[in-house]
Amino acid sequence: MSWAISDVKLAGLMTTARLDLTSIYEEDNELPPVFFRTYSMLYAWAFERDLQIKRAWDLADGEICRITPLYPRSRTPGTAGYDKIWVRVSSDLYRTGLQHQALSAFKLTPKELTGVHADHIINRARLKNHPDGWVCLFPVPARANTHFGSVVERKLAPVDGSVDRIDLSPLVAFKLFCGIFPRSPVQLDTAMKSIRGQWHTQFPHIQDFIDEMHVEATPYMKWRIATVRKKPRSYVAPPVRDAAALSF
Repeated sequence: MSWAISDVKLAGLMTTARLDLTSIYEEDNELPPVFFRTYSMLYAWAFERDLQIKRAWDLADGEICRITPLYPRSRTPGTAGYDKIWVRVSSDLYRTGLQHQALSAFKLTPKELTGVHADHIINRARLKNHPDGWVCLFPVPARANTHFGSVVERKLAPVDGSVDRIDLSPLVAFKLFCGIFPRSPVQLDTAMKSIRGQWHTQFPHIQDFIDEMHVEATPYMKWRIATVRKKPRSYVAPPVRDAAALSF
């Protein structure tokens, strides 16, 4: 099973999406925000970092925006790329927003995005107290997102209505970087090797964060042990034969 991105056409989209987050944390030791309680808070964060908030194409104003293009580095000269779609929690335009971004930046058609979810980095069910909040989108393979949602996110508590901002956490980062959701501790170890290779520095705070990803994901690997099928899914029990027919 391959944990890296195997589809060449999607590699640019997903690799760039991940670099947008790793660059911020590697360079500034600032965990990238993935949720704000209000649009004005999102705007203030972007403005302070010389990022531009644009209306996302001809989509409904006030529901979706695209933040670009360059994030100024603090550790080293230069800038790092940043291209993220943010949507209002209550908006249904998230899939359309990702499709527009993928087409304009990577020439990927909606059909080529089959199997990729326009994932709310913080699950919308957890943001039920924030219908007017703003959450960052991320292209996540269905093989990672579906299992993470059913195994992990449904067990996480709703976000309190007083929370102003949520930064990327190790457990949520695991969903974004793993490619395929592991189903055993052994598979988790393999997935973590791929994840470590996606970060480019050896700063202690980076290594600590990746270690936390491993630690926080480990408890969720046990669920498969308890649900192993003793018979194949297609198994059908043979009909019970008449007792008389069994006698000689």
